[in-house]
Amino acid sequence: MIAASDGHPSASQLYERIKSQYPTMSQATVYKTLAMLKELGEVLEIDLHEDSHYDGNKPYPHPHLICIRCRKIIDGEMDLAQTLVHELERGSGYHIVRHQLTFYGFCPDCQKSG
Repeated sequence: MIAASDGHPSASQLYERIKSQYPTMSQATVYKTLAMLKELGEVLEIDLHEDSHYDGNKPYPHPHLICIRCRKIIDGEMDLAQTLVHELERGSGYHIVRHQLTFYGFCPDCQKSG
């Protein structure tokens, strides 16, 4: 379900979509399943501090753009993330095992609406 979903749903949004088809499923099961899928590298967690969203379409690190008005999340299509990781590793001596690159701004629809 998450790999076929549009956008980057949160666990509660996934639960709302699933519960009509599986009414006995608990929200805890959704969270546990997402944690397992994250460990297996099948989903990417986008940590937004107040809530996490998940990307099953591109379960590897890549930039995300988040609208600060409507909260829409889209994928950044540049390979900026890996280039930046390699530069940071080279300059710091760290071996980076996880990263998140997120840009905040106003999406085109919110810019039009003022």
